[in-house]
Amino acid sequence: MKGLLYTTGSILFMVLVTHCVSNKGKEDVPVIIGSCDTVSVSYTVDIVPILNANCTGCHSTAGATGGVVLDTYQGVKNQVDAGSLVDVLTGANGASVMPPSGSLSPDAIRKITCWVENGALNN
Repeated sequence: MKGLLYTTGSILFMVLVTHCVSNKGKEDVPVIIGSCDTVSVSYTVDIVPILNANCTGCHSTAGATGGVVLDTYQGVKNQVDAGSLVDVLTGANGASVMPPSGSLSPDAIRKITCWVENGALNN
């Protein structure tokens, strides 16, 4: 019984502290959740620079590949509301990992996931 409690507790701890993202054929990379709130992660300060550096070259208002716009808050929020933003970054639910040049850094994925989990505010 004691061993079962220890094992269950260990698994629960691991699930709460980390989760893995697929890197399309690469090893799974653990992502440490850490501090995750609307004060530590902001759309303007944290999310926009990640999207500008990795996504808006193909997904902008001027040329929205696949109809996906990621250079405006509303365009990003549409992807969040559809449940596809985090999926394409992590490969979850069978989504192809974006960007096609390679997965974002674990820290960038953590920030975007945190922002989404906290309501994807325009802050």
